[in-house]
Amino acid sequence: ANEPTQIPEMISEVLQKVKADPDFAKKISQSATRVIKVKEEMKLVE
Repeated sequence: ANEPTQIPEMISEVLQKVKADPDFAKKISQSATRVIKVKEEMKLVE
C-alpha cells in the first residue's frame, strides 16, 4: 500500500527517470499540461 510517507521517495524516483529517459519526460510534461488545462477549464486554477 502507498503511504503518505512514501511520497518524497516516489517523487525522487520519478525525477530520476525523467532525467534518464527523454520519452518519459515528454509523457510527464504532456500529462501535466493536460491536467492543468482541465483544471483551468473547470476554474480550479487561475
